[in-house]
Amino acid sequence: MEWFALGLPTFFLVVIPLIIFHELGHYWAARFFGVGVEAFSIGFGPELFGFNDRSGTRWRLSLIPLGGYVRMYGDSNAASAPGRHDEDLPDELRQLSLHHKPVWQRAIVVAAGPTANFVLALALFAAVFVGHGRTEFPPVVGSVLEGSPAEQAGLQSGDRVISFGGYEISRFQDISRAVNLTRGQQSVLVVERDGQQRSMTLQPVKDESSGRLFTRYLIGMRADYPLVISAVQEGSQGAQMGLQAGDRLTAVDGKSLSQVFDLVQFLESNIKDSYTLSVDSNGREFDVEWRPETRIDPESGQRLYTLGFGFASGELRTMGVGEGISEAGREVWQTVKDVGATFKLLFAGKLERKDFGGIVKITSVAGQIPWSWVALASFAAFISIQLGVLNLLPIPVLDGGHLVMFAYEAVVGKPLPARVQELAFTIGFFFIVALALYLNIGDIFDLSQG
Repeated sequence: MEWFALGLPTFFLVVIPLIIFHELGHYWAARFFGVGVEAFSIGFGPELFGFNDRSGTRWRLSLIPLGGYVRMYGDSNAASAPGRHDEDLPDELRQLSLHHKPVWQRAIVVAAGPTANFVLALALFAAVFVGHGRTEFPPVVGSVLEGSPAEQAGLQSGDRVISFGGYEISRFQDISRAVNLTRGQQSVLVVERDGQQRSMTLQPVKDESSGRLFTRYLIGMRADYPLVISAVQEGSQGAQMGLQAGDRLTAVDGKSLSQVFDLVQFLESNIKDSYTLSVDSNGREFDVEWRPETRIDPESGQRLYTLGFGFASGELRTMGVGEGISEAGREVWQTVKDVGATFKLLFAGKLERKDFGGIVKITSVAGQIPWSWVALASFAAFISIQLGVLNLLPIPVLDGGHLVMFAYEAVVGKPLPARVQELAFTIGFFFIVALALYLNIGDIFDLSQG
């Protein structure tokens, strides 16, 4: 449970503001159409403290900070279930009631929450791409693991991946996305080799070391990650050995290596106190003795090495404002499609329980996020998209459930009967509560293992 404890600060710093922004989407749209807002609450349950603004809205912080709501005039509860449909209401009160507004206005008010999440994700991704850039590996195979599905299918070092399982690949990072969305199904891999496209069929295998939180799948290929030193820490052993940025490691103990992953594999199978590194520095070749500092990761049990120097992990692609916004839009849309594909897998029964999670799992994942603005903004953008999509599910009490009812009203010309709506909201409420309990109890069980 250490990850959960570490993730609490990140959860409150990132997730709670996303919930606030979602509810602000509803609030701003409601006020635009002249709907009276009775309460804007962060959290559920008893109020801890709050205040009334000049328009009569009660802004409150409630005891259970696992969501929020905007209660508008005409709502009978925090889920915006219809209420107070008294046709004898005075005109001035009828004008404030959400449920007396035209159906298209109600739909916009409800859709504004998820829309706010998507807009926020777009802004966050754009800020990262413009303000920092994006590290990218080209979709070129650097090495193929022996005995892996990739080797059995005939994949070779230097192949450029075009698509996998029907998913287009533009960066090496996209391959992992596509492989995990196939969930071990036999899929077609298309590559470019010697100027020609080749297709091969392979079946991903489950990564048994993927941990307790998620199930991962592998095909046994690695990015082109050459042993070129990008930085040497001042005062480190790397600096004392005379290594400089731009130097290339060519061999360890006489064994020729070309990829960072080759170095990792060599070290794992040849544990020693010291190694001889062969270095090529602008054509000048020399050998140095290296005594790495090591430690054991208590979570995974893996041996970790302190190198004293680092390798260039891909290319940092910087972007202007226009390109950054465009790429952010693509990233948002791709993430939405990935979430949709995940739900298809869920309905097809191809996901394990631990592939979904609640607040506990989100908090645990947050505990692994580095405390940098780039990492936190990227994480917030991803969670914001998830929040937007989940709220659009056609489940009563969620925004998507309201939109389905509004669509029915728009087509038929009258709303669902009040008793039907009340029953739907009751069923939806208990379904959401039961699902939250199931997911979070499962998360606690997963995290408590091992």
